[in-house]
Amino acid sequence: MSSLEIIPVSGGRDFRDFVRFPFQLFQNDPHWVPPLLLELKIRLNPKRNPFFEHAEVQLFLARAGKKILGRVAAIVDHRHEQFHRDGAGLFGFFESVNDPAVAGALLEKAGIWLFRRGKKTIRGPVNPSLNDEAGLLVDGFDSPPMVFMTYNPAYYASLLEGLGFKKIRDLYAYRLSTLAEPPEQIVKFAEEVKHSEKITIRHFNIRDVKGEGGRIMEVYNSAWLKNWGFVPLTPAELSNHTGYFQLPAVRKKVAPWILFAEVEGRPVGFSLTVPNFNEVFRRMNGRLLPFGIFHFLAGIRKIKSARVYALGVIPEYRKSGIASLFYLETLMTGKRLGFEWGEMSWILDSNEQMNRAIRLMGGEVYKTYRIYEKALPGGF
Repeated sequence: MSSLEIIPVSGGRDFRDFVRFPFQLFQNDPHWVPPLLLELKIRLNPKRNPFFEHAEVQLFLARAGKKILGRVAAIVDHRHEQFHRDGAGLFGFFESVNDPAVAGALLEKAGIWLFRRGKKTIRGPVNPSLNDEAGLLVDGFDSPPMVFMTYNPAYYASLLEGLGFKKIRDLYAYRLSTLAEPPEQIVKFAEEVKHSEKITIRHFNIRDVKGEGGRIMEVYNSAWLKNWGFVPLTPAELSNHTGYFQLPAVRKKVAPWILFAEVEGRPVGFSLTVPNFNEVFRRMNGRLLPFGIFHFLAGIRKIKSARVYALGVIPEYRKSGIASLFYLETLMTGKRLGFEWGEMSWILDSNEQMNRAIRLMGGEVYKTYRIYEKALPGGF
C-alpha cells in the first residue's frame, strides 16, 4: 500500500478522525456498541483525565490519501513503571481494517515511540490502562460487550499474532443467570461465614458519597495491590472513574449494587456491580445531545443485565468466604430489581481461587479477552 502513512494526531481534525474511526469501521457490525463520544473525548484529554498526571500518550492514525484505515495510542504510564519496573510500554485504542500492512505500520510506529522512551516491550491493548477497558476479544463474538468492556472483530487476533505478539494473560468474562437459584452449598457456606467471622454486608450509603468513595479506594488499592499489572488508583482517578455515578438517575440505579463487607465497622471488602448501560448506548449512536439523553433516561429503567465490575477483599480476609456473601446479596438484588442475567468480569486466568469460586456459583466463561506483548525493538 504505497500511499499508506502513519501520522501523529496533532490537531482537532486528526483527533476527530481518531475518535470517530470506529463508527466507520463497525457501522455494519450488529454487536458493536458506539461509545459515548463525550466520555471518550474526556478520557483522551490530558486536561480532563487525571491518568495523564502520571502518563504520556501519543495517538497515531493510519491514512491512505483522505481515507482513515486505523488508529492506535502509544502509552507510557510512569506509575506502572514505578510499581512493576518491567520496562513495559503500552498500546491501546487499537482499531484497524483487515490488512496486516496497516496494523503492522501502526504498531511499528507505536513501538518506535515507546522504544525511544526507554521501553523494552509493547503490551496491550489497554484503553489506556488496566483500570479502564482492557484486552482484545478472542472468543465470544456472538453478542455485544458489557459496559466498560472492549469489542473487536475476530481478525484482530490474527493481525497481532501475525506481527509476533504473544499472549501474556487472558481475562475471563463469566455469565450467570439471576433466574436460577443459588447452589445450596454456597448458601450454606455463606451463612456459616457470616456468623463465624462476624462479617456484616451493607449497601452503599448514598448520603455519604465522598466517605464511601474513600472506603472503596482504600479497599481497592489494598485488595488488588499484588495482582498482575495492577497500578493503584489516585484519588483523582477514582473520582473520574465514578463520574457516571454522579448523575442522580444513574446513582439511583447503581447504589443498590455497591456492597461493603465490614468487620466491627472496618471495611474489608467491597463489590461494585453496574447495570449494563450498553443496552441503552446501542441506541444512542455515541451522542447524549440533543436526543440521546432522553433515550438514556428512558432506557435505564428497562435494562435487564448487569456487570460485576469490581470485587475485592483485603489480603487478611481473602480466604474468609466474603465473595460468597457478595455473590448472594448481588444475586438477590438482581432478582429484586428484575434483572435477568449478569456478567462477572474481568477475571485473570491466573486467579485460580476466584475462577473456581465463580464456577461453583454456576458461572460459565462466555467471553475471553487477551493481553498481548512483544519485545522492543522488533520487526513488524
